[in-house]
Amino acid sequence: MSQQETHEQVTDEQGDNKVSIVAISGSLRVASYNSAVIRAFANVAPSNISFHHFDSVADIPLFNPDRASEQIDSVVALKHLIASSLCRSNLSKIPS
Repeated sequence: MSQQETHEQVTDEQGDNKVSIVAISGSLRVASYNSAVIRAFANVAPSNISFHHFDSVADIPLFNPDRASEQIDSVVALKHLIASSLCRSNLSKIPS
């Protein structure tokens, strides 16, 4: 499957391709180098990049199928952030 088949092309008013990135650092440490790199990239990202840093990874519980029916705020927030990303793929169909 080609990239055009899996991703919707989104453009801004000038016709430039827009890209939406959702970044998640796996480190929970306050002074994490990974989180610092994410913040630095967000500050220098080109204007055609919409950058979203999900910094609530500590609130995401471990997978437990017994809790699958629960509405866990942090999980709902992450699903919403991914689904609202401009780079649409099958991820945009994540149930809320």
